[in-house]
Amino acid sequence: MSLQFDFVQCSGCGLKETLAIRSSRYVTKLYKEFYLQCKNCGTRSKGRQWVGHSIWPSRMSKESDIREEFKPWVVRENHSDIKEEFLCRMENANARVEALEKQLIAAKQEIAHVQNTYDLLLDIGFGKESKAS
Repeated sequence: MSLQFDFVQCSGCGLKETLAIRSSRYVTKLYKEFYLQCKNCGTRSKGRQWVGHSIWPSRMSKESDIREEFKPWVVRENHSDIKEEFLCRMENANARVEALEKQLIAAKQEIAHVQNTYDLLLDIGFGKESKAS
């Protein structure tokens, strides 16, 4: 029995801690795919597991934690993946900024519309002389 997949429930019988690894292969250099079989009912399934180092720290990580986790050799070895993650995160952040800028423009237009509507209603109700009050 493999401790790596003890938490996984068998899709056939529903039991945990019954999956054994039949074989495995690397899908990418960072992910390994395992071919599993239930010792109880014989159902076959697959599981994937991360086998490499982390390539990006948590948002909650402090600089000291990052320096402890990411040794120079880890950064050098995973530089292309780190750069790809950086570019993806930058693209996502820029897209969020662009969306927020559009929301800001729409909100300013809404403010102008509300002000114009209020001024129009005051004009209708009290005439132009009441706008100042």
